[in-house]
Amino acid sequence: MPDPIAAHIPACPLPPASDQSTGPMPFVAIEAENHAEANANANADTNIDIEPDTGWHRLPAELIVHIGSFLPWQALDALGRTHRRSRQALAACTVHSRVGWRIVCVSSLSMFTRTAGELRSALLSDMQRAQALGALAGRLPSLDGRIVSAARDVLLDQIAQLAVPQRAQPLDGVMQGLARCHQSVVHQGGAWPLLTAAHTVAPARRGAALIACLRIPSLTRSAMPSVTQWIDEALALPAPDRGPLLAQVVRRFSFGSPMRTDARVQQFLRACQSLRMPNGEPAAAEQAAVLIALADALDHHLARQDGEDEAAHGLWCDLLAAAQTLRPDCALDVMAALAGPGALRGGASGPLRWAMVWQAGRRFGADPSQYARWLAALSLHHGWVQPEGTWQCLFDAAGTLPPRETGPVVAMLARGAAAAADEPKRHARWLALYQMTLAIPLPEARTAPLVGLADALLAEDAAIQDERWRLLVDAMPALPTASQARALLACIDFGTAEPFWTPCHRIMLRLPAAQRGAALSQLADRIVQLQADAHRIQAWRDIAGSVNDLPPEHRQAPWQMLLRRMNRVFERDPVGHEGARDTLADLLAGQPALARQQCLLGATSQADPRRCEWIVTQARDLPPALQAEVLARVARAARLADTRNRVAWGIDRRLAVWIDLAGAVKDLPAHYRGAPLQQLAQLLADLPADMRRTARRYFVALLRGVPPTDMPAGFAAADPFSESAVVRRVLKRPRYPLAMQAVAPKRARIDETWP
Repeated sequence: MPDPIAAHIPACPLPPASDQSTGPMPFVAIEAENHAEANANANADTNIDIEPDTGWHRLPAELIVHIGSFLPWQALDALGRTHRRSRQALAACTVHSRVGWRIVCVSSLSMFTRTAGELRSALLSDMQRAQALGALAGRLPSLDGRIVSAARDVLLDQIAQLAVPQRAQPLDGVMQGLARCHQSVVHQGGAWPLLTAAHTVAPARRGAALIACLRIPSLTRSAMPSVTQWIDEALALPAPDRGPLLAQVVRRFSFGSPMRTDARVQQFLRACQSLRMPNGEPAAAEQAAVLIALADALDHHLARQDGEDEAAHGLWCDLLAAAQTLRPDCALDVMAALAGPGALRGGASGPLRWAMVWQAGRRFGADPSQYARWLAALSLHHGWVQPEGTWQCLFDAAGTLPPRETGPVVAMLARGAAAAADEPKRHARWLALYQMTLAIPLPEARTAPLVGLADALLAEDAAIQDERWRLLVDAMPALPTASQARALLACIDFGTAEPFWTPCHRIMLRLPAAQRGAALSQLADRIVQLQADAHRIQAWRDIAGSVNDLPPEHRQAPWQMLLRRMNRVFERDPVGHEGARDTLADLLAGQPALARQQCLLGATSQADPRRCEWIVTQARDLPPALQAEVLARVARAARLADTRNRVAWGIDRRLAVWIDLAGAVKDLPAHYRGAPLQQLAQLLADLPADMRRTARRYFVALLRGVPPTDMPAGFAAADPFSESAVVRRVLKRPRYPLAMQAVAPKRARIDETWP
């Protein structure tokens, strides 16, 4: 078909050069007399709004916007200044792109507030504003725990200004962002500001926000409504959301004691029975969600019990009876939850419960797909434990399934093949499952069973000379490439890594780039299972070379795993350790700035002193807007090192990291210092008293120009221009010291500063 864009692109005045040609470009004569007047005025000022005959500005506005969607906001801003038509066409695109950049750079309360203020731009549509607020809510986990509540209020105020249909998505983002906050968060007003905002959403979309609110771990039960209020709230919702919300209430509040007469259990069961459709029929899917939550809570209780619990057994029987009244697809999920590890292993009632659930599951035999799901659910936990004969019973039932349905069941049964009492029985079980695996018609469906069979051999501690390893390898060539890599990866463990390592790595190199990055990350995680140090070092370098061949956007996961395993691999080779750091630095340099920041953030999870110093060095190559979060994470890792890291942090090491961090923070513009200063202030308190006094003077100097909302607790905001002219003249101080360039009004503008 013809190119739809070609008609809008002006013709090139020069003939195109061939890609294979190495000679000079042919000269094209241009008649000077036709351009004499233009050449005479070549040095005159040009009006950018003069309409040219050809060029970029002649393109349709839609095409300009489409091309601009691939550019960063700085380039869009510069492009919009070249012509009036470009400025008008790219105005909304520039604002949207700039807001997206600001969001990924947010690390402090002042940046958070200012970014939220930019969302009021009239150039953003309501949909774009709602999506941006949801993305901004995703930055809540990156903030210090003491300012999360203030940032939450900023978001809720912005959401309240949206149209009602647009509020649900950003509100869900706020709840999910709060749920991912790992630091200690103090919620001002408890859950009530969130619930008030949720009640402004349409009832049809309110359920997701309420469920997300219950998943916030930092919200204590005392900061939430009571169980009765939550149940009333759930029953007032439309039909699809009542059951999931009630199930989340069960998981959050559970029950007092697992017995039929417990008041909270009765409350949940009555609420479950009241879930009806408008025509009066039971809402089976919603009731199943509540029963599954009750079954999970009961199973956790039974797993903790050492003896018999008659009251819990009675409640289990009631839940099984309720499940049998549901339609088959809903009943299957509930009965699978009732067949949990606690229910079928606990006390003398375990065999009785197994017999009851096995008999109740016969109703699924009419549908092979449902029966396969049922057998796989039973085999997941209990195919290899008491009562005696359970594994054989499940194996015989799996033999009645069509071959295409046996894959999940065989994969689960393989986990119990190694639990037989004697070696001949284990061997026979494994071979029987192997033959059943080969009978599966679809090659990709054999992957999970082969992985389960490999796990069974590893659980049995089968020697590498065992004949079954050869059988396992013989079955792999028929699998797709990704399945072969997964099956070979399952064979790598202590004692078996060497013969499988090279074939596994070679097959991974044939995967597409997106799959190859994840596979190399899993392989790098198993480097420590190689026995010889020389093999570990060579394997590390081979994987690093493979990562270098990946596109930059797929390097993050294997890069982080190589860094995580570097200390173990090179613990006896200091020279190789330094070379490995250089290799990782080279791999990091080839990635985009945002990907480099994510790699460095992941590197702080298990940071020793040397790694912290290395991360600070690498972070200096990032744009200042992205450095702040990395420096804050390093300072937090140094502060919590004694409780998280095996390597002892001495005073000298802690002080060295503090000095490196202070130097890096000093080079940041003042409006980016808030996040690292919060953590540096806490790290400062951990220094010895004699060092703390000196370090405090340097720390106070870093506070100049920092927004008041970013000031650490216990420190006052310093006004950089508070000294009078007389005092400055006496002390011979300039009005704008060199150290205060970041806050001087005539500072040089850079891309990362606020426009």
